[in-house]
Amino acid sequence: MANGRLLGEHVGRRGPREVATPNASVDSTAFISTQPSDTPTVTAVATAPALLAACDDSPITIDLSQSTSSTGGALRYYYQYQGNSSAAAAAFSAANGTQSFVTVPATAVTVARPLSVRVRGAVVANGIVYSSPQQTVTVTRSPLSAVPQLALATVGFQGRLGDSLSQYLSVGFATCSGIDASAVPFNYSWTLTDPHRDTVTITAIGGTVAGPNLALPFAQLAYGTYTVTGAVSYNGTAYSVSAPLTVVPAPLVASITAGTSVQVAAGRANRLTVAVVDEDNLAGNNTRYTYWWIACDANSGGCQSVGRNKNLIYPARSLTPGAAYNVYCQVTDEGTSLPRRAVARARVTVVDAMVPVVVVARWPVSGAVAASQGVSLWAQVSDPDSGRDLEPKSVAWAIAPNSTASVDLSKLKRNHRYLVIGRDVLPAGQDITFRVTVVLPSGVTTWSDLTVPIAAAPTGGSVAVVNANPANMVNGNPASGIAFNDTFRITTGNWTGGTLPLAYTFGYAVQAPRSGNLVPNDLVLTTSPVVEAVTLPMAAKSVYVVVTDAAGATALTTQQVTLVRGSGAAVSNNSAVLDMAAALLAQARAAVRTNPAAALTTLNTITAMVADLPRSVSRSDRDQIKALTALVLTTSSTAIGNLLPSPETAVRALGVLAALDLKGANATAFAACLDLVESSLAGCRVTVGGVRRSLDARQAQSIARALDNVLQNLGNTAMTGAPALRRRQVPPAAQPAADAVQRVIAQVQALVLASVAGESCAVSSVPTVITTASFTASGRRIAATGTDSGDTTRPVGNFSMALPATMPAGCLDVHAVNWPSLHGSADAALHMVATILSVNAFANGTTTPLSTRALNFTFSTTVNTTAVPAGSAPACVFWDGTQWTSSGCTTAVDPTAPAQVTCTCPMYSDFSVQAQIKAEPVPDAGQTGAIAAGAIVGVVVVGGGGMILWKRRKAGRGYHEAVSSPTL
Repeated sequence: MANGRLLGEHVGRRGPREVATPNASVDSTAFISTQPSDTPTVTAVATAPALLAACDDSPITIDLSQSTSSTGGALRYYYQYQGNSSAAAAAFSAANGTQSFVTVPATAVTVARPLSVRVRGAVVANGIVYSSPQQTVTVTRSPLSAVPQLALATVGFQGRLGDSLSQYLSVGFATCSGIDASAVPFNYSWTLTDPHRDTVTITAIGGTVAGPNLALPFAQLAYGTYTVTGAVSYNGTAYSVSAPLTVVPAPLVASITAGTSVQVAAGRANRLTVAVVDEDNLAGNNTRYTYWWIACDANSGGCQSVGRNKNLIYPARSLTPGAAYNVYCQVTDEGTSLPRRAVARARVTVVDAMVPVVVVARWPVSGAVAASQGVSLWAQVSDPDSGRDLEPKSVAWAIAPNSTASVDLSKLKRNHRYLVIGRDVLPAGQDITFRVTVVLPSGVTTWSDLTVPIAAAPTGGSVAVVNANPANMVNGNPASGIAFNDTFRITTGNWTGGTLPLAYTFGYAVQAPRSGNLVPNDLVLTTSPVVEAVTLPMAAKSVYVVVTDAAGATALTTQQVTLVRGSGAAVSNNSAVLDMAAALLAQARAAVRTNPAAALTTLNTITAMVADLPRSVSRSDRDQIKALTALVLTTSSTAIGNLLPSPETAVRALGVLAALDLKGANATAFAACLDLVESSLAGCRVTVGGVRRSLDARQAQSIARALDNVLQNLGNTAMTGAPALRRRQVPPAAQPAADAVQRVIAQVQALVLASVAGESCAVSSVPTVITTASFTASGRRIAATGTDSGDTTRPVGNFSMALPATMPAGCLDVHAVNWPSLHGSADAALHMVATILSVNAFANGTTTPLSTRALNFTFSTTVNTTAVPAGSAPACVFWDGTQWTSSGCTTAVDPTAPAQVTCTCPMYSDFSVQAQIKAEPVPDAGQTGAIAAGAIVGVVVVGGGGMILWKRRKAGRGYHEAVSSPTL
């Protein structure tokens, strides 16, 4: 580019070879394109029992539902049966090309005649059929009845280098054998083979083996498909089962820190820097990358190679004022088994003005942003000569003129260095270009654009529900059957798009008796698109699957189900149902060692059965429920102890806890329940799609549901005279230990901190939100500078808050919880007219709150003015460690909206508002806020903050309790 060539910084060149001679002409088409091939790769994953016991007459299922296509789309399944069973031949023929699994009668396999079938998967793309290699599935029958039946908990797992696999080998025997597997001392062994079929030493790559459990990190593996095999020895014979696991690459992401479009000054030297985000670079080794810069004219023609380093420097007066250039940097990662490439690009506009450098950044920092996550943008202004930060006179965010998509910013704070766009606002599958315009005190104005790709969620998927007992289907509908009796197979498939790998959350929805809303109940979180042996409650209206891709984009699909009650005495009374629950509990306890995952699923069924009972139960039924509850808790604890911590384990356990009937539970039962919550919380803190996110939002909500259940039951037992939040009032004698509520508070706070989803502190994250009937919580990771907290005003239940600007500098994790009550605030003598806001800040990676008492914290909330008597005044208060006090607080009431109260208090941890009565001295900002009993007080709750106590004077004496809730 004559008279305007970008001059590269050629010193310190890295890489084993020179791709192009600097300043030589370059074909930009091949350079810029880094798109992967759209040719599908189909992998057939077949599961079937390898060996049957002689006496086993159970039907046999050959399953291809876990097969995959690298580009998604509707898979086709093909079976070529080789045998002389007419029933098997008919079943395979009917399924050919359409059905992902085939069930054949047990008679299709004899000792002398194994079942053999060739299988493959295929997908059609652009009119071409792409098939997987054909493989042969063989099922044989032993002449012995005492044959172990092996199954792996996870089949067909896909993950990235930052992921890990928790595998469990379950062992059982056919019922006809009469052998109790839990009484057999098996010897377990595990092997791993790589894509070249060479054996990999599990411990050498950081894996651990503990009996039936295998923990396998992927960090030291290569891309490709491995095979994991679990085996046991029984009566001198080895039995084994295998499953594939595939390591897929994470996308390499490169960006120019100045933005996707930027102004530069012609009269000064400037620098472009490329930033790399690589989730597969677990060691943080930045020497593994090579860089190649090219510069083109405004129409992307006349391209020249201009640099081979991370930074590109263009000297002063080397660019033509008024000209525009398209600059690209190709980044190649040579540190993985398959080299990956990414291209960063920016449009550079040259101006005469001495404009500053504007660096724009965003959270999440990696790749496409899921609409369900939201995005946080940040702009830093600095002097290009000295590098010092500049304080702009004004900052304004807008949608750039050349943006291909738009989003409404009118209701957002746009005149701050931060722009925060919340969840479920951004348009999925589109790119949005944001522009930040900066004006310096000198009047110099410049701007920078940043393009944010919004991930497209997977689409086109469906979920199928099939009753394993066709005789009980209603009018032949496979998604129907007898509640609590039949088992269902649930599969999902045909998903297109999204970022691999995919994860699936299976569950069912029940209809809330009062609101009529459908309430989800997650059952299984898995990377497998199929779950077996699911029992559904009578209240289930639909089955759903939520698919989540590696970018965090989610999609939901549902299937209506029809459940009927069984006939006869077995379901005609509560006692009979409880007897069925007791029988299922015996099965779960028997399986707790050999198949703990299945035991947790059975326990979930038991809690659903109890929840399905009528509101009125007899004393004897209540006693049996209490006994079942205690055994469910201990069995759940044992099952979790036999499994390695993982999100899958956590979701199964939380399904039990969220529906557990704790009416009348004693302190020991509550403590056991909270122990399980803590175990589940620890198990969720793993990587998701190769990104360490601490806690997936859906997992966080599952844990919150479990804690909400505990809170509501604590409210039942801790408040005498209150109407039951469940089914019946529990006498005061059943009150739990006082420390139970403190444990719940600590667990909610830990849950909020674990849900903070920022993997870096370069930019403050979008706040997380967790909502239940008992509390509303928000967490956020912020990048505080000491003069700018990095926080923005956000709602937390019926409060609105923002952290002080002078928060301590550093990477901070902040939790804010809106409680119904705290520190005895439900006591009428305190006259609280608002719920409680609890706020704490932690240095990232620590568990000790920062000391912020010297700071002033401002928040606002809503009170019900009609419940406060004339002449009274609200007073903001905080908990100083021993009492509620207004000392140091100021209170402001909007005269045009008297229900709105704004408070500024010393930043302790817990805040609220009291009603101060005219008959008594109204404390000023320096007085303590404790007030004598006997006043008329009231509250109203908005924004989902949870119900709280309110009292109204009745006939001049006493109080009538209108609404109640847990007291923490």
